[in-house]
Amino acid sequence: FPPRVAVINTDDEHGRELVKFSKSRSQVLTFGWSSGDFHAEKADVAMNGTRFDLVTPDGILPLWSPLIGRVNVYNITAAAAAAFARGCTREQIIAGVERLQRVPGRFERVDNGQPFTVVVDYAHTDDALKNLTRVAREFVSQAGSGRVITVFGCGGDRDRAKRPLMGEAAGKGSDYV
Repeated sequence: FPPRVAVINTDDEHGRELVKFSKSRSQVLTFGWSSGDFHAEKADVAMNGTRFDLVTPDGILPLWSPLIGRVNVYNITAAAAAAFARGCTREQIIAGVERLQRVPGRFERVDNGQPFTVVVDYAHTDDALKNLTRVAREFVSQAGSGRVITVFGCGGDRDRAKRPLMGEAAGKGSDYV
């Protein structure tokens, strides 16, 4: 059976195709960075959290989250669309976003009082590592100085073919690996 509601990222080429396929089978809600039924406006991503306006079919939700990075704006936008599809109210969505302190291993800030920022992410593809170093580079640019230092590994004897790709992604996006 098709889902009652499909929440689809229209920033992705395959997502746009999925919208066409799904419209005759399900209610479709779209999301994206700057377009879609749900999208972000006035995003201010800082090291202590993220503030943005979430445009929804029911109006604008002013959101603040302790999560950082553009990837989390995307994730929050998708989650809000799914919550909306399940009947959550504006107030419930806002409260849920504000309460979520971290997603373990997903651009997770580690703060032990050190004079630099540490972020952990269990990126497992070269594309994910590329995106992470790009976000880290944005933060360094905002700060006006600093370096992107990346530590990564590919554990065990799994998928050895991706190791050089991950190394290349880390090397291109970082000052030191």
